[in-house]
Amino acid sequence: MDGIFGGILISFFVFFISPPDVRFKDENIKIYKVQNGFLAGCCEYEITENELLIFEKKIGEFKFEENLQLDKSIINYNNEKLNISLVLKDYDEETENYFAKDSVISVELQRYSR
Repeated sequence: MDGIFGGILISFFVFFISPPDVRFKDENIKIYKVQNGFLAGCCEYEITENELLIFEKKIGEFKFEENLQLDKSIINYNNEKLNISLVLKDYDEETENYFAKDSVISVELQRYSR
C-alpha cells in the first residue's frame, strides 16, 4: 500500500492506538489535547478530574486557536473555575514586529452533585 490511500489507512489505525496527549497533569486534574481526526479544527482540550484510583471524570472542555503547552505555574483552579494565564505572541503587519499579549483563559468546571 502506497500513496494517499495507504497514508489514510495507516493514520486511521494509529489514531486508535496512540496514547493520549496530556498537556497538564496535577494531583487532581489533567488537561488533554483531544484528537478529533484529520479534518477537525485546531486545538480542543478536555479537563478531567481523578476519581477513585484509576478513573477520570470529565469536568470541562475548551477550544483555543493555537496549540498550547501548559505549565504548572500558569494554571490556577478551584471547584468552579479554571484560569490559565498566558503570554501570546502576535505579529503586527504595519510595524512588522512581534509583540506579547497577556491573556487569560477561564473555563467553568462542570461539577455535578451526587
